[in-house]
Amino acid sequence: MERKRWNCIDMLRAGSFLLIFLYHYMIETEAGGYFSFSGAGILYENANIHMAKVGVTLFFMISGFGLMYSSREFSLKTYAKKRFWRILIPFYAASLFMFLCKKLLIPGPVFDGTIPKWHIIFTVLGLDGYLKEYGVSTFSLGVGEWFVGCMILMYVCFPLLRLGMKKNRTVMMVAATAFYLIIAAVYQGSVPSHYFFLIKIYDFILGMYLAERLKHASVSNLAVLIPAVLFFVIFPVHIPLNRDYVNTIFCAILFLTIFCTENTAFGRHVSGCLPVRKISQYSYEMFLLHHWGIIVMNRILQPQSLAAAVFCLIPELTVCFAAGAVLHEILYFAVRSKPARRA
Repeated sequence: MERKRWNCIDMLRAGSFLLIFLYHYMIETEAGGYFSFSGAGILYENANIHMAKVGVTLFFMISGFGLMYSSREFSLKTYAKKRFWRILIPFYAASLFMFLCKKLLIPGPVFDGTIPKWHIIFTVLGLDGYLKEYGVSTFSLGVGEWFVGCMILMYVCFPLLRLGMKKNRTVMMVAATAFYLIIAAVYQGSVPSHYFFLIKIYDFILGMYLAERLKHASVSNLAVLIPAVLFFVIFPVHIPLNRDYVNTIFCAILFLTIFCTENTAFGRHVSGCLPVRKISQYSYEMFLLHHWGIIVMNRILQPQSLAAAVFCLIPELTVCFAAGAVLHEILYFAVRSKPARRA
């Protein structure tokens, strides 16, 4: 029997991308010296939540949910092939495009000549941006930043995680939660904890668990979930818990809230509208390109006031959307347009 398609996941995926885009738009606008959002009183975090961390956590949860939900019949060969085409091929294409742009438009060498040539293997594996955060010299062009490498590591672990989830999802989740609580509590690494693979993989596992547990969207749960979301958004005092714990709790509640809107008029209208479906469809390719798209567009538009920054947000998002859509459609045109076999 064909499995149900959850339209609310489109809403979650589109929303998580927009949170990350908005965050990078604000910090790049400030870093470029055009306009300071903090001076205008526009905050991208409060005492307990940070919009970019929420967006990334939701992305990982959605990835775990989607893979687990769609893997009733599992073939390691098919899985590896699909992940290669879906994740690494767009990454290679975006990296090549960025390399050519830098080579043609910026004088001087693209990379530091001291980087060992064999480090190109990190780019081939999609790990260059992630390892760069740990001080490893790589040929990273900033495509996908640390996120892509961290996600690829999760996908490598998925077959084993899936096996554990299928054997006993309760034991698997209890063990993963205990591991996460300990690691997040003692972590004192050189990079922020929200980059650290052993912490972030919990988001992925949580999404897998929800795919196994959630059988239907109960509208009645919204009476509890919506106030819980609002509490985290407007509560003015820091909750006395580890920030990673708070972020995970909030994102789990937010995920469940959107999930439970599946059968509501609001959920059907928002998740079914064309912009949400298309942003969801192209979100990965948009993510790969959006950072450099924002930098280039800011140099062209130079938003130097609040009104200009708000006005420029739409054209910059449109350009990133168009770039992501073109990349997606070019790479998958041949696959979708294969002629049907003759009888």
